[in-house]
Amino acid sequence: MLWGGAARAELAAVACVGTTDTKYEPGLKNTQQLVKFSGDASLLCTGVPFLLPTAVSIHTEGQAPLSCDLSLFSPVRSRFVIQWGDGTTSTAEAEPVVNEKQNGQFVLVVKGKVVEGRFPGALVTRTLISPTLDLNVCDSPQGVNRAEGLASLEVVSLP
Repeated sequence: MLWGGAARAELAAVACVGTTDTKYEPGLKNTQQLVKFSGDASLLCTGVPFLLPTAVSIHTEGQAPLSCDLSLFSPVRSRFVIQWGDGTTSTAEAEPVVNEKQNGQFVLVVKGKVVEGRFPGALVTRTLISPTLDLNVCDSPQGVNRAEGLASLEVVSLP
């Protein structure tokens, strides 16, 4: 007998760690200005549904009022694409819940959901940790054009 109805969502309990590289145009300065950003992360993920660790890449781009000064931070919703190791993708939308300086490093945590592709509706938490920006470079004419750091990603959904 065939049963009708909606297909079941795929279970996900995935944890990933890796590195991130973000470019800014124009460079970040001590005063807030509209900045285009483009970031790429390379991570290694484990968990359900993957039987073995799998390589993942994430691409983010957008435009927002940004600055080297965290007190001027304006939360901006972002959209990013997760390219899973098997060739499938998930597109997530998220917004910052933490943006602060901890132990001499900048920490950005964004939370949201998968809106397209694999794991629809899954909860997503993405954390980026970058060394403190050099204030001398923030004062320079070009500003900070690039920041590298650590990245993590968690994707969780229930069927």
